[in-house]
Amino acid sequence: MQIRDHHFLANPWSDPITFYENLVHYKEGWAAAENNLGAAYHKRGDFDKALEHYRAAIALNGSIPDPHYNIARLLPYRKTGMPVQEVIYELKRAIEIDPDYFLAYKYLGDVYAMLGDQEQADANHAKAEEIKNRNMHNAP
Repeated sequence: MQIRDHHFLANPWSDPITFYENLVHYKEGWAAAENNLGAAYHKRGDFDKALEHYRAAIALNGSIPDPHYNIARLLPYRKTGMPVQEVIYELKRAIEIDPDYFLAYKYLGDVYAMLGDQEQADANHAKAEEIKNRNMHNAP
């Protein structure tokens, strides 16, 4: 008897990348697993692989905001860089999907501040603070 995919079967829990690679391999079509695999590669510093998996998550399910936010967060790390307009697009897409996405508003404010657009920076930071305060008051 020949065991296929022995590298997946050896220890599927050994690290986050191996774990999520197993999920992606054996449960195809799960956007959250692709996003989490992207996050594991991001944390490891493999930004091109992270981007690949974030985009795969969006292709599988375009209605979840996290991969869009995560793509935007790659800007400071990728060697090839990412046009700032693409970062803004991804953050606005995350907000469009989830209008209460606190972190997307906060980071969008940071990006606008970096660009010198203080009005947009202040507006997005204020919205982030509003959402954060509302969530704190609604917490059980």
